[in-house]
Amino acid sequence: MCGIIGFTNSIDQLASVQIIKKGIELIKHRGPDDNGYFYHPNVCLGHTRLKVIDLSSNAAQPMKSAEEKIVLVFNGEIFNYNDIRKELLKQKKINFRSDSDTEVILNAYIHWGVFCFDLFNGMFSIAIVDLNNNKLIIARDRFGIKPLYYTTINNQFVFASELKFFYTFQDFVSKLNETALFETLAYRSLAGEKTLLENVSLLSPATFAEIDLNVKSEIKMEKTCYWDLKQDTNFSMNYKDAKQHIIYLLNDSIRLRKISDVPVGLLLSGGIDSSLVAAFDRDKDSKKIQSFSVGFKEQSFDESKYFSYVANKYGISNKTYIFSLSDITDSFEKCIWHLEEPINHPHTPLFFLISNHIKKYVTVILSGEASDEIFAGYSRYTRTLNEQLSSEKNKLETIVQSSILMRYNIINKLIKNRFTLDFEKSRKALIDNKQSMSNLQQLQYYDLKTYLPSLLLRLDKMTMAFALEARIPFIDYRLVEFAFALPDSYKINGVNTKEILKNIALSYFPKSFVYRPKVGFRTPFRQWFRNDPYFKKIIMKDSPINDFINMKYVSATADKFFNGDDSFDCSDVVWSVLTLKVWSQLFLKN
Repeated sequence: MCGIIGFTNSIDQLASVQIIKKGIELIKHRGPDDNGYFYHPNVCLGHTRLKVIDLSSNAAQPMKSAEEKIVLVFNGEIFNYNDIRKELLKQKKINFRSDSDTEVILNAYIHWGVFCFDLFNGMFSIAIVDLNNNKLIIARDRFGIKPLYYTTINNQFVFASELKFFYTFQDFVSKLNETALFETLAYRSLAGEKTLLENVSLLSPATFAEIDLNVKSEIKMEKTCYWDLKQDTNFSMNYKDAKQHIIYLLNDSIRLRKISDVPVGLLLSGGIDSSLVAAFDRDKDSKKIQSFSVGFKEQSFDESKYFSYVANKYGISNKTYIFSLSDITDSFEKCIWHLEEPINHPHTPLFFLISNHIKKYVTVILSGEASDEIFAGYSRYTRTLNEQLSSEKNKLETIVQSSILMRYNIINKLIKNRFTLDFEKSRKALIDNKQSMSNLQQLQYYDLKTYLPSLLLRLDKMTMAFALEARIPFIDYRLVEFAFALPDSYKINGVNTKEILKNIALSYFPKSFVYRPKVGFRTPFRQWFRNDPYFKKIIMKDSPINDFINMKYVSATADKFFNGDDSFDCSDVVWSVLTLKVWSQLFLKN
């Protein structure tokens, strides 16, 4: 796990190296163990290293081929690297210098070219300089677990694990993307490659891009999607066999994600997802894993009795952290600086805070994230299927708006300029050619392309702020493909969501634990924020975002909120404006 940066047209060596060194310093929190850079007149690369697999200097980056014609920087992990290594050794005599997955990627590219990305089971953002063909290749994993931003500055193609690197370029201009602002307010996520900054993009998951280094006057880039979820019309496995195959796939995913030369822990929430990871891990591994949890003083939000039960049942040493309002106010701006976008959910600062504590004990943490998207765990799935998708009329619009958080009429009051729905076109395009899928599959596919990437980005940024590597067993592409192919009835049974996974969980936990009402990771943010002057001050503070929002409406809504109005519309406006203000102060003022 690391951080990568780079840019093309690096003709001035002294200036280029200075920029790379500044960039390395700016993102060294992602990889404090080592760093390095590569210079060539056509392209410059930088890398910060977090040592996880092969802790020796043999695995240092940038990594070069023997002839120094292929150069690689890489952020993430390839969990099946040992299998690929064995295949390479069968086909080609290679003298591996390290035991790292980085060297496997390098040789896989040399042997298979860009087809290697489809072989990787992992999480990654990769940049490869191919001087044989004079091109730069950048790539991202199938689901977008590892971020990779890019932009163009004065005919230079610039990329980075974190967009704050772009600010090291004197001619970089940070300008708000208004269409993205509307979409962020409505969904708290952005579809496709958009970011809140104009001319800054986030490379799509399951995509690699090739940049021609021969062309200096413009950026010549060709993008290729190397993987996508497809409908399996031949699925015929019965329910019992499907359960057994899920158990096998999840067990194998956990096994792969525990491969590490540093300590591994578990983020234990008490929900069935992380609890199953705990159960499967202890079922197969005699080595005890340490877990970490967040508790609350407010009883209605506290899940400690559930994660304590799981920890005790499987003999896991669990550390519980209870954070105060002052912990959040003290770290609020720093949290947004690392996230590089407004905070999408109020519990995000808690991920940031607990990551700081977890890093004192382990370097790798397993998470139960993504199970709801893969096994259909959201109640809005049943609500949308039962109430709104019973007819085919306006189906695309219904699916797109199923995950909406701020109603359009509220956004109209909040923003100054005319509110447009241009962003809906790109969201509808994601599922427009997926009509052969079932309604549930279309809802899941839509979430996997829009909502899930925002959760994965948050997990990466909040953990990597402290050089903590988060791994997600539920996002093994083999498990995702199999779960997606399951008949709808295996996933949703009446009002019961995530049915087959819950049925599996019954082998490990009592029915009262498995089928208790889903609450998610809730926080008492209304009570906390309402009573703290810090947040009142931010809401009314002057900031660059004020040029785009109706402060008269914000002031009136904030007064209602701070005087006890608990309506979702009211608190949603306050939360959105609060985080937008801090974000714009950090990222719209260069």
